Amino acid sequence: YVYIMKVRYGDCFDFFKDIDSSLYGIGVPSMILQPIVENAIIHGLHGLSRPGSITVAASRTEDSLRLEVRDNGFGMKSEQVERLFEEGSAADRGLNRIGLYNVRRRILLLYGGKYDMRVWSYPDEGTVVSITLPILEPSDARERYASSGESRAEGVSP
Repeated sequence: YVYIMKVRYGDCFDFFKDIDSSLYGIGVPSMILQPIVENAIIHGLHGLSRPGSITVAASRTEDSLRLEVRDNGFGMKSEQVERLFEEGSAADRGLNRIGLYNVRRRILLLYGGKYDMRVWSYPDEGTVVSITLPILEPSDARERYASSGESRAEGVSP
């Protein structure tokens, strides 16, 4: 996906991965990171006058998996961040909020309130989207997503 976006938008950003190798093969729901990376490119970096970068990171905390998408783009004011997850129609949310809203909603539906997505953003500095998920070993992930209606589990790959 990142390759396609680099072709589409030109060389406006660099992409980095910071993934603990012990997490390779851990299951995550499909289409969790793609909408966030897409938002980072389209709303955070496209049109930026300085070199842009996106980093996707994965790490283990005591009992959970933390996924982060960080960019050094335009960023948002605190008022914009507060409105990202407000209720409203899809038309009211706008394109950049539909993806984030849906990802957060899926996380809460799949795992309940202990796991969630948070956003920190600073104007002219960038945005960090952090997702906390349970650590599901590959066999646990297949069972969990099959029973929840997810079509498949994707592993975090190198």
